[in-house]
Amino acid sequence: MLAQEPTGCDRTLSEPGSNGNGLIWFVDLHAHSESGCDNREDAFNGYCDRTDALTHYGHEVPDDRCWRKMPTGCDKTLSEPGSNGNGLVWFVDPHATTSAECDSRENAFNNYCGKINSALSYWGYDSSAYVAPVIESIDVEMDIIGETVETFTEDKQNMLRDQVARELGIPSGDVIITVGTKPNPVSRRLAAASGLVVTITIKIQPEQVTEEMRSWSQTHLLPTSQLPPVSRPRSSSSSLPMGLPSVPPASGSTTGLWLRTT
Repeated sequence: MLAQEPTGCDRTLSEPGSNGNGLIWFVDLHAHSESGCDNREDAFNGYCDRTDALTHYGHEVPDDRCWRKMPTGCDKTLSEPGSNGNGLVWFVDPHATTSAECDSRENAFNNYCGKINSALSYWGYDSSAYVAPVIESIDVEMDIIGETVETFTEDKQNMLRDQVARELGIPSGDVIITVGTKPNPVSRRLAAASGLVVTITIKIQPEQVTEEMRSWSQTHLLPTSQLPPVSRPRSSSSSLPMGLPSVPPASGSTTGLWLRTT
């Protein structure tokens, strides 16, 4: 019977072949049946302070597979077994036979499903070992022409939230609409408001900031000739996409990026 701790162990494992950390498959001498093998996952998770322990009932190291997920669903029906047609749960991509193919086929799923950088991939024995990437928040100021605090109802806010999420290929829950601005002196804004100012907070993976935000900005931003010079957003881990103008945040401000759109 085999076991593995894909993200290591906070304590030292004594099992032969575990190297003390369990990062590679090793023999679990205490599992004597298939059910006992499965139950040992809880024991390893408890000992290692983890939630991703893997077990395999057999003597040969199991083959890794390409796991796929579409967190925001798919505009078409997926035919892959286990995808439920929408890809909202992890399923095996049978057409990717290597780690490189697994990564490269994300584009095929994004294109088929009408998404932008939404597809997730994991190459391994079981998708439970997948570690979610770090998420950043980016704030975007928008002028909503013809709206006031009173007329910009909750239904309209939800419609704007869903539209932004749909265009960026992210869950609606990762977009937050706030009427008004976050701490940011008027002198630092790109231009005076000509409508109701709202702040859109977008939660997104750092590596997705460039492509997704560039695509979105090309549809929504004023011509770059009408905007101030580009500077770097407050977050040091993401690069500012071309076409996304910003001004340095004021001291104590929680807003990392300001954009003016109409």
